[in-house]
Amino acid sequence: MLSFEGQKIQGAQGIVAKLTSLPFQQCQHSITTVDCQPSGPAGGEIDTILGVKETMDTFAEATWLHLNQLKTTMLAGCLSANDSQALADIM
Repeated sequence: MLSFEGQKIQGAQGIVAKLTSLPFQQCQHSITTVDCQPSGPAGGEIDTILGVKETMDTFAEATWLHLNQLKTTMLAGCLSANDSQALADIM
């Protein structure tokens, strides 16, 4: 499932259709800050990544925030339990 600006999109076809309908073809990330914290006695961590995302064809910039919760598992070793990204226009 993909949640995009309040809209919930399910299934591979729906997600691909949403991402390919965005008004740009290429973007670049510049990471400015990474903060990792342990997340409880069962292991894992919460990662906060802050940076700037720039679309290459429209030259628009936005502040980019990425939150990720990693959990340790017996089978996979490490699993991304929650992954969230947000943009805030600055230009």
